Amino acid sequence: MFTEKQTQDLNAIERISKATQKGTIKWSIYSRRKLSISSSKNQIGQYSYTSVYRGKKLRIYRYNERYYIDDSAFVDEEYTQLEIIDDDGQVLYSFDSFKPTDDLMALAQASANELSDFFADDEDQKTQTIPDIDL
Repeated sequence: MFTEKQTQDLNAIERISKATQKGTIKWSIYSRRKLSISSSKNQIGQYSYTSVYRGKKLRIYRYNERYYIDDSAFVDEEYTQLEIIDDDGQVLYSFDSFKPTDDLMALAQASANELSDFFADDEDQKTQTIPDIDL
């Protein structure tokens, strides 16, 4: 059973995902360097992505967190974090992490890197000609 916050977060993540799929939300690369996040978290990859939805700036990124079983054994868990941030990148709200958050991360990456044409069926593509280059 989900809490009220989890239900609220999940519904928002699903709306943001649908808007991203439709192209009404565009994502961009926020940072090419690691974010300053909690010391127990380790950002995976260098990129985080941002967008604006309903007047709020969103940021999404992947991270792992290490859980120690004992002094010499540990487990790394991987998560996707969606946040509302201010103009300075400070977190105003953190969404709970769900499987749809992982899916949203993939959509944000595709949007920021303009990959929709790359993954479209060939029939959907206009014929592109490569210009001659004088060497």
